[in-house]
Amino acid sequence: FAASLLTASYRLLLVERDMRDDVGENLLWFVTQAQFESLRFADAARRYAADDGTMDRDGLRERYDVLLSRLAVLADGAPRRRLESYGGLPTTIPGLAVTADSLAPQVNALMPRDMAALGRILETVEPMTALLQQGSLETAHAELARHVGLREHRQDSIFEILSYFLGIMASGGVFIWLLRTEVRQSRRLAAQAQTAEAAAKASEARF
Repeated sequence: FAASLLTASYRLLLVERDMRDDVGENLLWFVTQAQFESLRFADAARRYAADDGTMDRDGLRERYDVLLSRLAVLADGAPRRRLESYGGLPTTIPGLAVTADSLAPQVNALMPRDMAALGRILETVEPMTALLQQGSLETAHAELARHVGLREHRQDSIFEILSYFLGIMASGGVFIWLLRTEVRQSRRLAAQAQTAEAAAKASEARF
């Protein structure tokens, strides 16, 4: 019971550590932000190409750099490993950083009223935005399922620890009951021995 209790406690500790160090909430936030920045960049490119005075080259470049930074977070480390572990569409999200980076020459070459160049940029950005939108939904579902699994695992570990603890208490109770029974038996035997010894002495005296 004691060894099983320690093992279950260690498993519970691992679950608590996973929940504490979880990147799930930040991961979903970064995917959503990448989608949002993709939309903002596409809007900035349209306004710059339209030459309506609401977007200059510096503003366009800033929107592009922010988009790259959002995607770069998803392209490496724990976020990438988590997305790839889900399978399906989320596994393609880390690769979008390379796709966005390949747009740099076209963004730098884009000029006001150059609608053809704008169209080539949007041919890459719009599918990327749609993929991020769908990917954020699948990531949210995968994160929810993962959190439910972690909570269930933690609950199972707690119940297991409780059962082992109750087992230890029951074993201790049985041990105490056996010990008290043995003590009473020893006292009874000692009393019987004393009685027998007294009877033997009396018999010897009479003899």
